[in-house]
Amino acid sequence: MKKIIFLLLCFNFSYAASAQIEFAPPGATWHYGYSDYAFGAGLLYSGYQKWSYERDTLFLDKNCKVLVGQAVKQIDGEVEIANLPERIIYQDSFKIYYWDKDRFYKMYDFGVAEGDTLTLAGGNHYTDSCSIAFQVDSVYYEAINGVSLKNIIIHPLNGTYASYWHINEKMGALPNFLFVAGIGCLLDAPRPFPFRCYQDNDFPLYQADTTSCEHYDNVSTITTLAELGMTINPNPVNDYFEIKNEEQLSYDLSIFNISGQSIFKYQEEQATQKTIDVSTWNPGTYIVMIRKGNQLAYKKILKLP
Repeated sequence: MKKIIFLLLCFNFSYAASAQIEFAPPGATWHYGYSDYAFGAGLLYSGYQKWSYERDTLFLDKNCKVLVGQAVKQIDGEVEIANLPERIIYQDSFKIYYWDKDRFYKMYDFGVAEGDTLTLAGGNHYTDSCSIAFQVDSVYYEAINGVSLKNIIIHPLNGTYASYWHINEKMGALPNFLFVAGIGCLLDAPRPFPFRCYQDNDFPLYQADTTSCEHYDNVSTITTLAELGMTINPNPVNDYFEIKNEEQLSYDLSIFNISGQSIFKYQEEQATQKTIDVSTWNPGTYIVMIRKGNQLAYKKILKLP
């Protein structure tokens, strides 16, 4: 009898570890940060995007789900709310697909193992489709809200896009956008990031950090580094660049790669200079964002090979 019970326990554990949970169940709701600046008007908008499960539907003989999105942003103190086009997704065992333009694209594959190559595809503004090949670096389980969830760490093989991406079987891409392939393929520009919150009817609210799910910053205008009394040199850069702060006022620094992923954050308290080591970064263009009080400045830097 003990042997039978032991075997049953082993079977149940193995099944629980291998069974794929339902993606985007009823009540599923994601929140992402959402900010950018309008080049022509010189205005920053800051807010969030919210995506939610809306309903089940039959589409092309597939049992699909409809997700609805809403973009909330503040421009010069006024809040604007816009409904986003619906997204249709469906789940086939460990694989999740989403519909864009005229076809289904692979959104996630939770059946991969360490060492596998994972190819994700999506449409973009310039071509009908593009694909990105990723190396699967690790697969592991982590308990969140009392639920054991599979996590996958991947990185793009061509090195063009973000370095390492983290995908969770319930919440999707962390800290990136839900439609991860769309980011690499420029499906959504500007891209919502970072991930802030997730919950569904059977899964309590999970927050990535202390930022409120529906927070937006009250920043009104874009300025220049010179007007902030700051400089960045050298640019282009090989190994290090230096930020000088003539006014010696505190500031927040964030650096993003060309895919919109935050790769460096720093808060400085009235220092005159700061040296940033970029020697291990991939060559390419990066965006430096500096916030000083209610003023914000952006600067592109080029990392040389």
